[in-house]
Amino acid sequence: MRFVAIAALLILASGAEAAKYTVTDLGSLGGPSYANAISNNGQIVGSSYDNASEERAFYYNGISMADLGTLGGARSEAWAINNSGQIVGHSRIDNSSINRAFLSDGSAMIDIGTLGGPRSFGRGINDSGQITGYSDTAVGGPVHAFLYENGVMRDLGTLGGTRSNGMAINNLGQVAGSSHIQGDAETHAMLFDGVSMRDLGSLGGTWGEAYAINDFGHVVGESNLAGDESSRPFYFDGVTMHDLGSLGGPFSGATDINNNGQIVGWFMTDDDFGGSRGFLYAGGIMQDLNELIDPLSGWFIQYASGINDKGQIIATAIRPDQAFMPQRAILLTFMQPSEVPEPATWALMIAGFGLVGAMMRRRMPSRA
Repeated sequence: MRFVAIAALLILASGAEAAKYTVTDLGSLGGPSYANAISNNGQIVGSSYDNASEERAFYYNGISMADLGTLGGARSEAWAINNSGQIVGHSRIDNSSINRAFLSDGSAMIDIGTLGGPRSFGRGINDSGQITGYSDTAVGGPVHAFLYENGVMRDLGTLGGTRSNGMAINNLGQVAGSSHIQGDAETHAMLFDGVSMRDLGSLGGTWGEAYAINDFGHVVGESNLAGDESSRPFYFDGVTMHDLGSLGGPFSGATDINNNGQIVGWFMTDDDFGGSRGFLYAGGIMQDLNELIDPLSGWFIQYASGINDKGQIIATAIRPDQAFMPQRAILLTFMQPSEVPEPATWALMIAGFGLVGAMMRRRMPSRA
C-alpha cells in the first residue's frame, strides 16, 4: 500500500509539474463570455452575453468584470485596450442593427463617427490613442480601413480592390489588416506604414487576413493555402510571410503577437469539444495550450485571442465536466518554477491515492 501511495504521488505530481500556466475564470455578465484583448497592465476587454441574451462589451480590472454599456442600442463589443486603459470596439446606436465604432475610458463611450456611411467598427488602439478599424464610406458604399486620430477619421484606401479592413495598430502607427486586390478575386493581408498600403501576399491561397502587429512591425494572421481548402497561421517578419504550421485539422490561425515574439492562436480538430484548441508559438515551437495547464483543472481551451508582453494569455474555454456552463473568458498566467500546485490540486492528488489503490485491487493495469 505504501508503494501504491508513492506511485500515485509521482504520477499525479508529474501532471501538476508539467503545468506551466494557472487559469483564472474571468466570469461573465450572465451568459457566455469572450476575451478579445489584454494590456500589459493585465486589463482585459471583450464581450459577454447578459441575462437578457444581449451581447455587451466588458472591462475586467483584475478583480471583476464590468459592463461598459452601449451607445444607445442593446449590444456592444470591446476589441482592444491600450496601456492607458482606453478601449475601442463597436456598439449599436439604437434599436436598429447599425453599429458605430466607440472610444471608452471605462466609464463612458464616445461615438467616433464614420467615413461617410452609416456604420463603423473599432478594432485596435495604440498607446498614443490612434485607432484603427473599418467603416462604410457611403450609404451602400464599400467598407474601408481607417485611422482615427485627433478627432479625424482617415480613409486608408485599398490594395486596388473594393474593400479593406483595419484590424490592429502598433505604437509606430502601423496598421495591419486585409484588403481586396485589383479585381476583388483575392483578399490579402496588408500593412499600412503611415503613407501607403503594402500587400503582404499569401501562403498560396486567395484569402488572408492580418490580425495583430507588434512594435517591431511583425505581423500575424491567417492565410489560405493553395486550393483554398485549408488555412494556416502566418508570421510576417518585415520581409517574408512564414507558415507557422499546425497541430492538426485543416484550418488554423494566429490571433496575436507580443513584443517578445510569442504568438497565440487556434487550430481546428475533429475530435475535441467545440472543434478547436488554442496554441502558443514560441521559440519556433507550437504547443497546445491544453497541455500547458493542470490536467486536473477541468478547463478545455478552445481559442487563444491575445498575449501581452508579460506573457499573460487570454482565451476562450469550456468545462466539459459542467454540461450547462457556457463558454468563458479565461486568463492564463505563467507559473514561476518555484511555484507549487494550488491547494485544490493537492486535494485532488490525495484523492487520487485512493483511486489508484482501488484500481490496483481490481487488478486493472496501471498507465505510465
